[in-house]
Amino acid sequence: MRWTALVVLTLVAGSPARAEPKDPYDAFSYEVVVPTPKESSLRVKKDVVFARGDRGPLKLDVYLPRTGARPPAVVFANIAGERGSRPFRATEIYRSWARLLAAHGIAGVITDSETAHATENLGQAIDHLRKNGEALGVDGERLGVWACSANVTIALPWLMNAPPDAVRTAVLYYGSGEVTRIRPEFPLLYVMASDDDAGLIANQKKIWDLARAAGAPWTTVVARGLPHAFDALDESEASRRLVMETVDYLARQLAPLSPTPAPSKARRYMQAIYGRRTAEAISALRERLAEKPDDVQARSELGRMLLISGDRAGSIEAYDALVARADLPERTRSVALYNLACAHALEGHKDAALGRLEEAASAGFTNASEISADPDLQSLRQEPRYRALIQRLGTAAAPDPSK
Repeated sequence: MRWTALVVLTLVAGSPARAEPKDPYDAFSYEVVVPTPKESSLRVKKDVVFARGDRGPLKLDVYLPRTGARPPAVVFANIAGERGSRPFRATEIYRSWARLLAAHGIAGVITDSETAHATENLGQAIDHLRKNGEALGVDGERLGVWACSANVTIALPWLMNAPPDAVRTAVLYYGSGEVTRIRPEFPLLYVMASDDDAGLIANQKKIWDLARAAGAPWTTVVARGLPHAFDALDESEASRRLVMETVDYLARQLAPLSPTPAPSKARRYMQAIYGRRTAEAISALRERLAEKPDDVQARSELGRMLLISGDRAGSIEAYDALVARADLPERTRSVALYNLACAHALEGHKDAALGRLEEAASAGFTNASEISADPDLQSLRQEPRYRALIQRLGTAAAPDPSK
């Protein structure tokens, strides 16, 4: 869980201060602390009905880039309903955030809600975008959620309770929610303001601990020296950079990638090996050998993987076929003969094991210490031929005291 964002906007030194909002004592009246385009430079679809509420229709506004294909969309979670007599969709902080996203290729979606049904309303807005994405001009299968402060109390539990697959990521700012489980596969960006309420910070830390324990792919950021609502109120460089990095995070998480190419047999095998999926690795090797029986390396790997999996008879068969070839590189032959010796020893075939071990030594596998420490050869330790081989190899490796 670490911060690795790229900056997508440019900080301009000495930018002129913007005018005070109409109500400078209402944080919702402020714009986000980085420049945003005018509404007229975007495509905006307003008053789109997405659900029926207790007091009438619930609506959403969609802020879209001026041109281009259907972009992904981010929904701003809303628990507040209205701000006095002003609809949530009319609050300048959210309108400016939506414009900022639209300026960077992401549709920003601001919704109505009713406080008593805020969680349900968030789900209804997401469902409406999924079902009507084409008509609204957005990609309904690439959605994100943005929530701050009290809005996190509805967004975080909803996100952790298996929302639609179309919801790919989320951003949470300076808020917390009640959760009992963390989805270990779901990525999100979680920002804590260091100058926030101590109790709120403590709750966020508990949630972060749950995420770490679950191995969740969260990016967690402590916004040092920044207050609650910094994205609206603090125009410092640290605040503006964090806002820009948030936009970049959403762009990277929601941007469609090119189609995944079909992996080669070798790549599939390597993926399985590093993923500790032995059966899958063996299957990939068998497919490769069916296509190309002369692939020496694939056959060598098959023998090794069969031995690791406990299929000693299969390993012996694979290695016997390999060492029968006359064109094997010396190192490949010596290792194959040694592994054959191990397989035979584990199967209780002492004579065959000793014969292959002697052949391996003649072919260049001469590390007496390694052979002596190998538990696969435990059944041979008391055999005279084994002892003679180890003594011979040890003597050969010892330095000549006369030199």
